[in-house]
Amino acid sequence: MLKPVRPNKKQSLPSLHFASLILLVAATFLMGGASRADVLSLAILRPIAAILLVIGLYGLTWQMTRGFRLVCGLAAALTLLIALQLVPLPPALWTNLPGRDLLADGLVAAGLPLGWQPISMVPSLTWNALFSLLVPLAGLVLMLRCTAEERLRMLPVLIIAGVCSAVLGFFQASAPGTIEFYALTNEGFPVGLFANRNHQAIWLCCLPILLAGWSSHAEQGERARGAMLQVCALLLVIALIPLVLITGSRAGVLLYALSLALAAAIRFGPGIGAGKVKWGRQSMALLGGFLFIALIVTIASMSRDVAVGRLMAGAFTDDLRAAILPRSLDLAWAYFPFGAGFGTFPEIFKIGETQTTLGSSYVNHAHSDWIEFLIDGGIAALVILMIGLIAWANVLVQLIANRRPHNHWLTMGLVAGAVIFVLGLASIADYPVRVPSLMLVGVVAIVWLAQSKTEMIAKRD
Repeated sequence: MLKPVRPNKKQSLPSLHFASLILLVAATFLMGGASRADVLSLAILRPIAAILLVIGLYGLTWQMTRGFRLVCGLAAALTLLIALQLVPLPPALWTNLPGRDLLADGLVAAGLPLGWQPISMVPSLTWNALFSLLVPLAGLVLMLRCTAEERLRMLPVLIIAGVCSAVLGFFQASAPGTIEFYALTNEGFPVGLFANRNHQAIWLCCLPILLAGWSSHAEQGERARGAMLQVCALLLVIALIPLVLITGSRAGVLLYALSLALAAAIRFGPGIGAGKVKWGRQSMALLGGFLFIALIVTIASMSRDVAVGRLMAGAFTDDLRAAILPRSLDLAWAYFPFGAGFGTFPEIFKIGETQTTLGSSYVNHAHSDWIEFLIDGGIAALVILMIGLIAWANVLVQLIANRRPHNHWLTMGLVAGAVIFVLGLASIADYPVRVPSLMLVGVVAIVWLAQSKTEMIAKRD
Protein backbone atom coordinates (compact mmCIF):
# COMPACT_ATOMS: atom_id res chain seq x y z
CA MET A 1 0.00 0.00 0.00
CA LEU A 2 1.30 3.43 -0.94
CA LYS A 3 1.82 5.84 1.94
CA PRO A 4 1.47 9.60 1.54
CA VAL A 5 4.73 11.50 1.80
CA ARG A 6 4.76 14.53 4.06
CA PRO A 7 7.40 17.23 3.73
CA ASN A 8 10.20 16.96 6.24
CA LYS A 9 10.81 20.17 8.14
CA LYS A 10 14.47 19.36 8.61
CA GLN A 11 16.62 20.79 5.86
CA SER A 12 19.19 18.36 4.54
CA LEU A 13 21.86 18.64 1.91
CA PRO A 14 20.45 18.31 -1.62
CA SER A 15 20.93 14.98 -3.34
CA LEU A 16 22.92 14.68 -6.55
CA HIS A 17 19.76 14.57 -8.62
CA PHE A 18 18.13 17.53 -6.91
CA ALA A 19 21.33 19.57 -7.28
CA SER A 20 21.46 18.54 -10.95
CA LEU A 21 17.84 19.63 -11.36
CA ILE A 22 18.58 23.04 -9.85
CA LEU A 23 21.57 23.36 -12.21
CA LEU A 24 19.32 22.49 -15.14
CA VAL A 25 16.77 25.13 -14.14
CA ALA A 26 19.47 27.78 -13.74
CA ALA A 27 21.14 26.95 -17.06
CA THR A 28 17.83 26.77 -18.92
CA PHE A 29 16.57 30.13 -17.69
CA LEU A 30 19.93 31.75 -18.43
CA MET A 31 20.38 30.25 -21.90
CA GLY A 32 17.01 28.89 -22.98
CA GLY A 33 14.73 31.89 -23.26
CA ALA A 34 14.31 31.74 -27.04
CA SER A 35 12.74 29.23 -29.41
CA ARG A 36 14.84 29.91 -32.51
CA ALA A 37 17.02 27.08 -33.76
CA ASP A 38 20.03 29.36 -34.37
CA VAL A 39 20.39 30.73 -30.83
CA LEU A 40 24.05 30.24 -29.93
CA SER A 41 23.43 29.61 -26.24
CA LEU A 42 21.63 26.37 -27.14
CA ALA A 43 25.02 24.97 -28.18
CA ILE A 44 25.95 25.17 -24.49
CA LEU A 45 22.58 24.41 -22.91
CA ARG A 46 21.85 21.21 -24.81
CA PRO A 47 25.13 19.45 -23.98
CA ILE A 48 24.58 20.37 -20.32
CA ALA A 49 21.07 18.93 -20.52
CA ALA A 50 22.41 15.77 -22.21
CA ILE A 51 24.96 15.22 -19.43
CA LEU A 52 22.32 15.77 -16.75
CA LEU A 53 19.98 13.41 -18.59
CA VAL A 54 22.64 10.68 -18.46
CA ILE A 55 23.13 11.35 -14.73
CA GLY A 56 19.40 10.93 -14.21
CA LEU A 57 19.11 7.80 -16.33
CA TYR A 58 22.02 6.05 -14.63
CA GLY A 59 20.50 3.78 -12.02
CA LEU A 60 16.90 4.55 -13.00
CA THR A 61 14.68 1.53 -12.37
CA TRP A 62 11.16 0.60 -13.43
CA GLN A 63 10.00 0.89 -9.82
CA MET A 64 11.05 4.54 -9.71
CA THR A 65 8.57 5.36 -12.47
CA ARG A 66 5.62 4.10 -10.45
CA GLY A 67 2.91 6.73 -10.51
CA PHE A 68 4.53 8.49 -13.44
CA ARG A 69 4.30 5.84 -16.16
CA LEU A 70 1.69 7.66 -18.21
CA VAL A 71 3.88 10.78 -18.20
CA CYS A 72 6.91 8.72 -19.20
CA GLY A 73 4.91 6.93 -21.87
CA LEU A 74 3.73 10.17 -23.45
CA ALA A 75 7.26 11.60 -23.36
CA ALA A 76 8.62 8.43 -24.99
CA ALA A 77 5.84 8.47 -27.60
CA LEU A 78 6.58 12.08 -28.58
CA THR A 79 10.32 11.39 -28.79
CA LEU A 80 9.70 8.28 -30.89
CA LEU A 81 7.30 10.15 -33.17
CA ILE A 82 9.88 12.85 -33.94
CA ALA A 83 12.59 10.23 -34.46
CA LEU A 84 10.40 8.25 -36.86
CA GLN A 85 9.87 11.38 -38.94
CA LEU A 86 13.61 11.29 -39.68
CA VAL A 87 13.70 7.67 -40.94
CA PRO A 88 14.26 7.63 -44.75
CA LEU A 89 11.47 6.01 -46.76
CA PRO A 90 11.63 4.57 -50.28
CA PRO A 91 10.22 6.73 -53.11
CA ALA A 92 7.17 4.50 -53.47
CA LEU A 93 6.14 5.46 -49.93
CA TRP A 94 7.11 9.09 -49.37
CA THR A 95 5.85 10.33 -52.74
CA ASN A 96 2.37 9.12 -51.81
CA LEU A 97 2.31 11.04 -48.54
CA PRO A 98 0.01 14.11 -48.53
CA GLY A 99 1.72 17.37 -49.43
CA ARG A 100 4.81 15.79 -51.04
CA ASP A 101 3.82 16.48 -54.66
CA LEU A 102 5.77 19.73 -54.85
CA LEU A 103 8.93 18.11 -53.50
CA ALA A 104 8.68 15.19 -55.89
CA ASP A 105 7.91 17.42 -58.89
CA GLY A 106 10.84 19.66 -58.02
CA LEU A 107 13.30 16.78 -57.96
CA VAL A 108 11.98 15.46 -61.27
CA ALA A 109 12.17 18.92 -62.87
CA ALA A 110 15.76 19.30 -61.70
CA GLY A 111 16.66 15.92 -63.17
CA LEU A 112 17.51 14.48 -59.75
CA PRO A 113 16.56 11.01 -58.51
CA LEU A 114 13.72 10.86 -56.02
CA GLY A 115 15.79 8.79 -53.61
CA TRP A 116 14.84 7.94 -50.06
CA GLN A 117 13.27 10.77 -48.09
CA PRO A 118 11.92 10.98 -44.52
CA ILE A 119 8.45 12.10 -43.51
CA SER A 120 9.86 15.46 -42.44
CA MET A 121 9.77 18.07 -45.17
CA VAL A 122 12.86 19.74 -43.69
CA PRO A 123 14.90 17.08 -41.83
CA SER A 124 17.42 19.56 -40.39
CA LEU A 125 14.65 21.41 -38.55
CA THR A 126 13.17 18.15 -37.28
CA TRP A 127 16.60 17.15 -35.97
CA ASN A 128 16.63 20.44 -34.08
CA ALA A 129 13.18 19.63 -32.68
CA LEU A 130 14.47 16.25 -31.51
CA PHE A 131 17.48 17.84 -29.80
CA SER A 132 15.18 20.40 -28.17
CA LEU A 133 13.69 17.55 -26.13
CA LEU A 134 16.98 17.15 -24.24
CA VAL A 135 16.00 19.84 -21.73
CA PRO A 136 12.48 18.59 -20.87
CA LEU A 137 13.60 14.94 -20.87
CA ALA A 138 16.45 15.76 -18.49
CA GLY A 139 13.99 17.64 -16.29
CA LEU A 140 11.55 14.73 -16.30
CA VAL A 141 14.16 12.09 -15.44
CA LEU A 142 15.74 14.19 -12.70
CA MET A 143 12.33 14.90 -11.18
CA LEU A 144 11.70 11.14 -11.11
CA ARG A 145 15.02 10.56 -9.33
CA CYS A 146 14.26 13.16 -6.67
CA THR A 147 12.34 12.37 -3.52
CA ALA A 148 8.79 13.65 -3.02
CA GLU A 149 10.12 16.28 -0.61
CA GLU A 150 12.68 17.46 -3.15
CA ARG A 151 10.00 17.71 -5.82
CA LEU A 152 8.05 19.91 -3.42
CA ARG A 153 11.13 22.08 -2.94
CA MET A 154 11.17 22.81 -6.65
CA LEU A 155 8.40 25.34 -5.98
CA PRO A 156 10.68 28.01 -4.42
CA VAL A 157 13.31 27.24 -7.07
CA LEU A 158 10.87 28.19 -9.84
CA ILE A 159 9.70 31.23 -7.89
CA ILE A 160 13.30 32.43 -7.59
CA ALA A 161 13.69 32.00 -11.36
CA GLY A 162 10.53 34.03 -11.87
CA VAL A 163 11.65 36.78 -9.50
CA CYS A 164 15.01 37.01 -11.30
CA SER A 165 13.25 37.43 -14.65
CA ALA A 166 10.92 40.04 -13.15
CA VAL A 167 13.74 42.04 -11.53
CA LEU A 168 15.65 42.00 -14.80
CA GLY A 169 12.47 43.19 -16.51
CA PHE A 170 12.25 46.18 -14.18
CA PHE A 171 15.85 47.11 -15.00
CA GLN A 172 15.13 46.79 -18.71
CA ALA A 173 12.05 49.00 -18.32
CA SER A 174 14.06 51.70 -16.54
CA ALA A 175 16.86 51.63 -19.11
CA PRO A 176 15.50 50.22 -22.41
CA GLY A 177 18.01 48.50 -24.66
CA THR A 178 20.83 48.27 -22.11
CA ILE A 179 20.34 44.64 -20.95
CA GLU A 180 19.44 42.16 -23.68
CA PHE A 181 20.26 38.47 -23.66
CA TYR A 182 19.42 37.76 -27.30
CA ALA A 183 20.29 39.42 -30.60
CA LEU A 184 16.76 39.03 -31.96
CA THR A 185 14.43 40.33 -29.27
CA ASN A 186 11.67 42.86 -28.62
CA GLU A 187 13.96 45.86 -28.21
CA GLY A 188 12.89 48.46 -25.71
CA PHE A 189 10.55 46.11 -23.83
CA PRO A 190 11.11 44.36 -20.49
CA VAL A 191 11.58 40.83 -21.80
CA GLY A 192 13.44 39.60 -18.72
CA LEU A 193 15.29 36.34 -19.34
CA PHE A 194 13.41 35.79 -22.61
CA ALA A 195 13.76 36.98 -26.17
CA ASN A 196 10.02 37.52 -26.62
CA ARG A 197 7.92 39.90 -24.51
CA ASN A 198 4.90 37.60 -24.75
CA HIS A 199 6.83 34.74 -23.20
CA GLN A 200 8.02 36.98 -20.37
CA ALA A 201 4.41 38.03 -19.75
CA ILE A 202 3.20 34.42 -19.76
CA TRP A 203 5.89 33.43 -17.27
CA LEU A 204 4.93 36.34 -15.03
CA CYS A 205 1.33 35.10 -15.20
CA CYS A 206 2.45 31.81 -13.68
CA LEU A 207 4.04 33.51 -10.67
CA PRO A 208 0.85 34.38 -8.73
CA ILE A 209 -0.19 30.73 -8.95
CA LEU A 210 3.22 29.53 -7.74
CA LEU A 211 3.18 32.12 -4.96
CA ALA A 212 -0.27 30.95 -3.88
CA GLY A 213 1.11 27.45 -3.40
CA TRP A 214 4.20 28.77 -1.63
CA SER A 215 2.29 30.97 0.81
CA SER A 216 -0.15 28.18 1.63
CA HIS A 217 2.77 26.05 2.84
CA ALA A 218 3.54 28.45 5.68
CA GLU A 219 4.26 26.47 8.84
CA GLN A 220 1.21 26.49 11.08
CA GLY A 221 3.31 26.66 14.23
CA GLU A 222 5.02 29.92 13.20
CA ARG A 223 2.33 32.56 12.81
CA ALA A 224 4.79 35.44 12.38
CA ARG A 225 6.64 33.63 9.62
CA GLY A 226 3.39 32.64 7.94
CA ALA A 227 2.10 36.21 7.99
CA MET A 228 5.40 37.46 6.56
CA LEU A 229 5.13 34.98 3.70
CA GLN A 230 1.64 36.24 2.98
CA VAL A 231 2.79 39.85 2.87
CA CYS A 232 5.79 39.08 0.66
CA ALA A 233 3.68 37.08 -1.77
CA LEU A 234 1.03 39.80 -1.93
CA LEU A 235 3.58 42.56 -2.51
CA LEU A 236 5.26 40.61 -5.28
CA VAL A 237 1.96 39.84 -7.02
CA ILE A 238 1.01 43.53 -6.95
CA ALA A 239 4.47 44.64 -8.08
CA LEU A 240 4.17 42.42 -11.15
CA ILE A 241 1.09 44.27 -12.43
CA PRO A 242 2.93 47.25 -14.00
CA LEU A 243 5.60 44.94 -15.40
CA VAL A 244 2.98 42.82 -17.18
CA LEU A 245 1.39 45.97 -18.60
CA ILE A 246 4.59 47.44 -19.99
CA THR A 247 5.61 44.21 -21.69
CA GLY A 248 3.03 45.18 -24.31
CA SER A 249 1.49 41.70 -24.31
CA ARG A 250 -2.29 41.74 -24.67
CA ALA A 251 -2.52 38.05 -23.80
CA GLY A 252 -0.40 38.76 -20.73
CA VAL A 253 -2.90 41.29 -19.38
CA LEU A 254 -5.84 38.90 -19.78
CA LEU A 255 -3.96 35.87 -18.46
CA TYR A 256 -2.61 37.78 -15.46
CA ALA A 257 -6.17 38.64 -14.40
CA LEU A 258 -7.07 34.95 -14.78
CA SER A 259 -3.99 33.85 -12.83
CA LEU A 260 -4.96 36.14 -9.95
CA ALA A 261 -8.36 34.46 -9.81
CA LEU A 262 -6.80 31.00 -9.93
CA ALA A 263 -4.26 31.94 -7.25
CA ALA A 264 -7.01 33.24 -4.97
CA ALA A 265 -9.03 30.05 -5.50
CA ILE A 266 -6.02 27.90 -4.63
CA ARG A 267 -5.00 29.94 -1.61
CA PHE A 268 -8.38 30.69 -0.05
CA GLY A 269 -10.68 28.11 -1.63
CA PRO A 270 -12.76 25.73 0.50
CA GLY A 271 -10.57 23.15 2.17
CA ILE A 272 -7.36 24.62 0.77
CA GLY A 273 -6.21 27.74 2.46
CA ALA A 274 -9.16 28.88 4.53
CA GLY A 275 -8.11 29.43 8.10
CA LYS A 276 -4.49 28.51 7.41
CA VAL A 277 -2.99 31.88 8.32
CA LYS A 278 -5.63 34.16 9.80
CA TRP A 279 -3.38 36.73 11.43
CA GLY A 280 -3.06 40.02 9.58
CA ARG A 281 -5.42 39.19 6.69
CA GLN A 282 -7.42 42.41 7.01
CA SER A 283 -4.22 44.41 7.33
CA MET A 284 -2.82 42.76 4.22
CA ALA A 285 -5.99 43.42 2.26
CA LEU A 286 -5.88 47.10 3.24
CA LEU A 287 -2.18 47.30 2.40
CA GLY A 288 -2.79 45.59 -0.92
CA GLY A 289 -5.59 48.01 -1.78
CA PHE A 290 -3.44 51.07 -1.12
CA LEU A 291 -0.51 49.64 -3.06
CA PHE A 292 -2.73 48.67 -5.97
CA ILE A 293 -4.12 52.21 -6.23
CA ALA A 294 -0.61 53.66 -5.97
CA LEU A 295 0.67 51.40 -8.71
CA ILE A 296 -2.20 52.23 -11.07
CA VAL A 297 -1.54 55.95 -10.57
CA THR A 298 2.14 55.38 -11.22
CA ILE A 299 1.44 53.42 -14.38
CA ALA A 300 -0.89 56.09 -15.70
CA SER A 301 1.69 58.80 -15.08
CA MET A 302 4.40 56.80 -16.79
CA SER A 303 2.23 56.32 -19.90
CA ARG A 304 3.82 52.94 -20.39
CA ASP A 305 0.67 50.83 -20.31
CA VAL A 306 1.49 49.49 -23.77
CA ALA A 307 -0.49 46.30 -23.44
CA VAL A 308 -3.70 48.08 -22.48
CA GLY A 309 -3.21 50.48 -25.37
CA ARG A 310 -2.75 47.62 -27.80
CA LEU A 311 -5.72 45.80 -26.30
CA MET A 312 -8.00 48.80 -26.80
CA ALA A 313 -6.54 50.05 -30.08
CA GLY A 314 -7.41 47.31 -32.51
CA ALA A 315 -9.26 44.08 -32.99
CA PHE A 316 -7.61 40.71 -33.20
CA THR A 317 -8.70 40.37 -36.81
CA ASP A 318 -6.31 43.17 -37.74
CA ASP A 319 -3.38 41.25 -36.35
CA LEU A 320 -0.93 39.22 -38.40
CA ARG A 321 -1.87 36.19 -36.33
CA ALA A 322 -5.38 36.34 -37.73
CA ALA A 323 -3.93 36.31 -41.24
CA ILE A 324 -1.77 33.30 -40.39
CA LEU A 325 -4.64 31.26 -38.95
CA PRO A 326 -6.46 30.29 -42.19
CA ARG A 327 -3.21 29.30 -43.86
CA SER A 328 -2.19 27.25 -40.80
CA LEU A 329 -5.48 25.35 -40.86
CA ASP A 330 -4.97 24.65 -44.56
CA LEU A 331 -1.49 23.28 -43.84
CA ALA A 332 -2.80 21.05 -41.05
CA TRP A 333 -5.25 19.47 -43.49
CA ALA A 334 -2.78 19.38 -46.41
CA TYR A 335 -0.26 17.25 -44.46
CA PHE A 336 -2.78 15.18 -42.51
CA PRO A 337 -2.55 12.43 -41.26
CA PHE A 338 1.24 12.10 -41.10
CA GLY A 339 2.24 15.71 -40.54
CA ALA A 340 4.95 17.81 -42.17
CA GLY A 341 7.60 17.15 -39.52
CA PHE A 342 8.29 18.85 -36.21
CA GLY A 343 9.94 22.24 -36.52
CA THR A 344 9.25 22.58 -40.24
CA PHE A 345 6.52 25.23 -40.05
CA PRO A 346 8.69 28.27 -41.00
CA GLU A 347 9.68 26.62 -44.28
CA ILE A 348 6.44 24.95 -45.32
CA PHE A 349 4.50 28.14 -44.60
CA LYS A 350 6.39 29.79 -47.45
CA ILE A 351 4.87 27.30 -49.89
CA GLY A 352 1.94 29.12 -51.40
CA GLU A 353 2.23 32.08 -49.02
CA THR A 354 -0.31 34.79 -49.82
CA GLN A 355 0.17 38.57 -49.97
CA THR A 356 -1.64 39.02 -46.65
CA THR A 357 1.37 37.69 -44.73
CA LEU A 358 4.17 39.00 -46.94
CA GLY A 359 6.18 41.81 -45.38
CA SER A 360 9.49 42.84 -43.86
CA SER A 361 9.18 40.20 -41.12
CA TYR A 362 8.88 36.45 -41.48
CA VAL A 363 6.50 33.93 -39.93
CA ASN A 364 8.43 31.67 -37.56
CA HIS A 365 5.48 29.88 -35.94
CA ALA A 366 1.76 29.40 -36.42
CA HIS A 367 1.17 31.50 -33.27
CA SER A 368 -1.21 28.79 -32.21
CA ASP A 369 0.77 25.89 -30.83
CA TRP A 370 -2.27 23.64 -30.80
CA ILE A 371 -2.59 23.97 -34.57
CA GLU A 372 1.15 23.84 -35.18
CA PHE A 373 1.41 20.63 -33.15
CA LEU A 374 -1.15 19.09 -35.49
CA ILE A 375 0.75 20.38 -38.53
CA ASP A 376 3.97 18.91 -37.16
CA GLY A 377 2.85 15.44 -36.17
CA GLY A 378 -0.53 14.78 -37.72
CA ILE A 379 -2.89 12.28 -36.16
CA ALA A 380 -0.22 10.68 -33.96
CA ALA A 381 0.53 14.04 -32.34
CA LEU A 382 -3.20 14.60 -31.90
CA VAL A 383 -3.58 11.28 -30.07
CA ILE A 384 -0.68 12.09 -27.73
CA LEU A 385 -2.16 15.51 -27.06
CA MET A 386 -5.66 14.19 -26.37
CA ILE A 387 -4.39 11.53 -23.95
CA GLY A 388 -2.46 14.18 -22.07
CA LEU A 389 -5.46 16.52 -21.91
CA ILE A 390 -7.78 13.79 -20.67
CA ALA A 391 -5.28 12.77 -17.99
CA TRP A 392 -4.84 16.41 -16.89
CA ALA A 393 -8.58 16.96 -16.63
CA ASN A 394 -9.14 13.65 -14.83
CA VAL A 395 -6.55 14.37 -12.12
CA LEU A 396 -7.74 17.94 -11.68
CA VAL A 397 -11.37 16.88 -11.24
CA GLN A 398 -10.34 14.30 -8.64
CA LEU A 399 -8.26 16.85 -6.73
CA ILE A 400 -11.10 19.35 -6.63
CA ALA A 401 -13.59 16.67 -5.61
CA ASN A 402 -11.28 15.50 -2.78
CA ARG A 403 -10.18 18.94 -1.61
CA ARG A 404 -10.72 18.13 2.07
CA PRO A 405 -8.74 17.77 4.20
CA HIS A 406 -5.97 20.16 3.29
CA ASN A 407 -2.49 18.78 2.55
CA HIS A 408 0.60 20.00 0.76
CA TRP A 409 0.31 17.78 -2.29
CA LEU A 410 -3.31 18.66 -2.85
CA THR A 411 -2.26 22.29 -3.09
CA MET A 412 0.64 21.43 -5.36
CA GLY A 413 -1.65 19.46 -7.63
CA LEU A 414 -3.95 22.44 -7.99
CA VAL A 415 -0.96 24.73 -8.57
CA ALA A 416 0.37 22.39 -11.26
CA GLY A 417 -3.02 22.07 -12.92
CA ALA A 418 -3.44 25.85 -12.98
CA VAL A 419 0.05 26.44 -14.42
CA ILE A 420 -0.62 23.91 -17.18
CA PHE A 421 -3.98 25.59 -17.82
CA VAL A 422 -2.34 29.02 -18.21
CA LEU A 423 0.34 27.65 -20.55
CA GLY A 424 -2.34 25.85 -22.54
CA LEU A 425 -4.47 28.98 -22.91
CA ALA A 426 -1.43 31.00 -23.92
CA SER A 427 -0.66 28.39 -26.58
CA ILE A 428 -3.91 29.20 -28.36
CA ALA A 429 -2.38 32.38 -29.77
CA ASP A 430 1.33 31.84 -29.09
CA TYR A 431 4.02 29.19 -28.66
CA PRO A 432 5.32 29.40 -25.05
CA VAL A 433 6.15 25.72 -24.66
CA ARG A 434 8.52 25.92 -27.64
CA VAL A 435 10.81 27.93 -25.34
CA PRO A 436 13.16 25.63 -23.34
CA SER A 437 12.64 27.40 -20.01
CA LEU A 438 8.84 27.32 -20.18
CA MET A 439 9.01 23.77 -21.52
CA LEU A 440 10.91 22.81 -18.37
CA VAL A 441 8.35 24.60 -16.19
CA GLY A 442 5.63 22.57 -17.89
CA VAL A 443 7.47 19.31 -17.20
CA VAL A 444 7.89 20.16 -13.51
CA ALA A 445 4.19 21.00 -13.28
CA ILE A 446 3.22 17.72 -14.95
CA VAL A 447 5.29 15.71 -12.47
CA TRP A 448 3.74 17.68 -9.59
CA LEU A 449 0.30 16.82 -10.91
CA ALA A 450 1.14 13.12 -11.21
CA GLN A 451 2.66 13.13 -7.71
CA SER A 452 -0.47 14.72 -6.26
CA LYS A 453 -2.59 11.93 -7.73
CA THR A 454 -0.26 9.32 -6.21
CA GLU A 455 -0.50 11.00 -2.81
CA MET A 456 -4.29 11.23 -3.10
CA ILE A 457 -4.60 7.51 -3.89
CA ALA A 458 -2.22 6.61 -1.07
CA LYS A 459 -4.18 8.70 1.41
CA ARG A 460 -7.47 7.13 0.31
CA ASP A 461 -6.07 3.60 0.63
